[in-house]
Amino acid sequence: MAGADIRNDADRADAWTVADAAELYRINVWSDGFFVVNDKGHVAVRPFEDEALSIDVMDVVAEARRRNVGFPLLLRFQEVLRARVRRLCQSFADAIADSGYGNEYRAVYPIKVNQLHEVVEEVLDAGKPYGLGLECGSKAELVATLPHLGSDETLLICNGVKDPSMLALILSAQRLGKNVIPVMEKYAEFEQLTGLAEEAGATTRFGVRIRLRTAGAGRWADSGGYRSKFGISLPELIELVGRLEAIGGGHEFVLLHFHLGSQISDIQRLKQAAKEVAQIYADL
Repeated sequence: MAGADIRNDADRADAWTVADAAELYRINVWSDGFFVVNDKGHVAVRPFEDEALSIDVMDVVAEARRRNVGFPLLLRFQEVLRARVRRLCQSFADAIADSGYGNEYRAVYPIKVNQLHEVVEEVLDAGKPYGLGLECGSKAELVATLPHLGSDETLLICNGVKDPSMLALILSAQRLGKNVIPVMEKYAEFEQLTGLAEEAGATTRFGVRIRLRTAGAGRWADSGGYRSKFGISLPELIELVGRLEAIGGGHEFVLLHFHLGSQISDIQRLKQAAKEVAQIYADL
């Protein structure tokens, strides 16, 4: 019986094809054409959309060994990054054109995803025709993003909790003409920001994160909605607008932000949130 099992295993191995490997790992499902199994049975990368050029990953590994490159080895295909940025931005551009929407879509790349200079510059360059910007969520990330604002038009959204030193750095960038918009997570941040601006004899532009009544769905539902520990409540928003009108000084409230959660599969929650925030925006 053991001999028969060995022969059967050998027969199955001989019958195994490249198509079987591709089907087993579902490459055609998740790769969107950027990764394939080639005729050798190796994983290959096709970095350029609509082009037949492919790079055998095993050939790259063999060449790295020949050059005595240490392992583990990270392979980064910049053109894949570029293609995904273009796909995202162009999809929104097409939808805007089809619907006759009278405004634009401005994507921002969260620098926490990957801070490497080469990656950030590749993403920014690919998204330049679409006005793509950056997003940071801490003072350390703010310091890392500022050197990438080569153009004064490049948008930088600053999320996260902000202490006075971070707010002062944001104000300095604004005074240099950079398009930096801090998003107020708490009413106290608004008071600190406007206070620092007045001390410096400057004006500021800012956004506000609001807590919606609509809650998200799934594992991270509590990170958004009215129960979230971050964001400004609607009564606080009314107070903020009143305070802004009272102090005057040319400060600009230019952005309204909300966070519903992550990986939301219930489209009805998204529709409810869109309706709620649209009503708030219109009332403002």
